[in-house]
Amino acid sequence: MGVLGTGRIGSEVARILAGFLAAAGAEVHLTRDGDFAVTEVERVQGSETFNADRYLRIGHRLRRFGYFYSSAAGRQWAQGAASAFTMLKLPAPAFGEEALYALQQTSCPSMYASWARVDSTADEGTLLAPGALRAEAYALFVSLVREFTEHRRAWPVDSLEVRDADGRPVAGAVVTLGDALTLETDRAGRAHFALLEPGAIEAVVEDRRVRARRVLLDSSRGAVLTGSRGD
Repeated sequence: MGVLGTGRIGSEVARILAGFLAAAGAEVHLTRDGDFAVTEVERVQGSETFNADRYLRIGHRLRRFGYFYSSAAGRQWAQGAASAFTMLKLPAPAFGEEALYALQQTSCPSMYASWARVDSTADEGTLLAPGALRAEAYALFVSLVREFTEHRRAWPVDSLEVRDADGRPVAGAVVTLGDALTLETDRAGRAHFALLEPGAIEAVVEDRRVRARRVLLDSSRGAVLTGSRGD
């Protein structure tokens, strides 16, 4: 998994995504782990040495999910990523051909993922909004899970809202679903997630502003978690 450029935003998305994947049992190799330059050749060498099943390049210079023009698998992944972002109520960029060297040279299916642009004032505000980077990483995670799911089916999507003791939405609250999946609420205090497995799931909020815990059943769609003060 590579990060385009030396920006903090791309590195943070890659780090969060790596955590999601590791928690799901995947092995992850970051072609760049830190704010320093890595050549295109080094990125490809890192992917090939790791014997990767998928190569993901994360950047924030365009609004595009890109794939090498002759890669049917890359195109399919880019389409799936766009679907995952839409499914999770995030603006989805267009998908199309991309001529990045690493996408041409890696032996596994590869994709360039650029959800928004850091050189756009509007996009930068979106990227820095509460919960945005974790939501971006989670949508990329869902797109990767879909790649290894038979028939690449779509999952139902649920959401939950976190409110404080006074009933006000809490933005930027960390929500843990199950054992390890950690999301963050947006400006409206809401987090969207895919129901990747059937059955009940526990949602836990441990925040200085609010603490809450609830078991989400199949019938508890759009749950509102109102808790006591966290401090």
